[in-house]
Amino acid sequence: AITRLWRKRETVRIERFIIETLQDCQADDLNALLRRVKLGLLIYKLKDNSRDGQEGSWTSPSSYFADAGARGARTELVDLLAVQRVADLNVHSRVVLLDALQQMPLSACPHRAELWVRNVILWTRGDELTELKTLCDLKGDIHSLHKLVYHDVSEPGIRREILKHIQREASVQSAHRLLQTRASRSRAARRGERKVLSDLDDTLLCSGGHYPAGIDRRWPRKAVYPGVLAFFRELDLGAAEAPDCLSFSPGQAGARLGNLVFLSARPHVFSDLAERSSYAKFTHLLQAKRLHTMPTLLTGDLKTGGEMMLRGDMEPLAQKKAQNFLEFQALYPEFDFV
Repeated sequence: AITRLWRKRETVRIERFIIETLQDCQADDLNALLRRVKLGLLIYKLKDNSRDGQEGSWTSPSSYFADAGARGARTELVDLLAVQRVADLNVHSRVVLLDALQQMPLSACPHRAELWVRNVILWTRGDELTELKTLCDLKGDIHSLHKLVYHDVSEPGIRREILKHIQREASVQSAHRLLQTRASRSRAARRGERKVLSDLDDTLLCSGGHYPAGIDRRWPRKAVYPGVLAFFRELDLGAAEAPDCLSFSPGQAGARLGNLVFLSARPHVFSDLAERSSYAKFTHLLQAKRLHTMPTLLTGDLKTGGEMMLRGDMEPLAQKKAQNFLEFQALYPEFDFV
């Protein structure tokens, strides 16, 4: 009993030290710390008290933030970063914070975690919002912007607020682009003006004729089609002067952001099993300098996959792909799509 009491007091002491360090440091130091610390692991390790699972129903953002005191260490830490000091966070730090919340995941702190996500995104405007969205999709894992907004965020009102904010900020950028202002030209050089969407099977990778992936037997299974990676690069970069793209590395802040997206009918299953092999292939191609950027992957679901496997009905797969495209388009209204 004495040992447990000592460990509990020591844990509380360490938690207070971490929170007070992040609370008192300057903005540059805070961003440097978040760039180096494994924030997802830190948030996971810090626990709230037993009341965390007994919170009432969500009413409004103002009512939640007005009652933010006297909560556990995890809530206090994320409140500090996502609410109190969100203005001090640069774009990369905000992406790190959103990624940490997705790893937690959001369902571990129902209602409040979605408000944290909302607050971070609504505090980000203009070109910084476009950069934040793009970086969320360049991490090379399942935790994409699409998954965050359309799957992790379950409260329809919060999702609508996020999408309205994205549309509002994109309308300003579209006006600059229409007027061909200096800001729009600088923006195009930094992150491009189009998203390149492609299928995966029998488009990037040959299926070898293996059902249900595809029918092409001209190349070995999982072979990359000759010339397709260069084609994707030209569609994305065009005549851009900066040849190097950014996967997700804060140390390459001046690099060109890539805009490659794959639409796949492969269903998302528990623990990203279906996506893991695809991202491993993307990582291999990126490290071999054959792929110019880390792509985003939009997958199907078990329901549409089951319809195809059990009944041979391809229509639900096509409808799911179309839905994914329309949802993705709503996240990037300032871009063209090819």
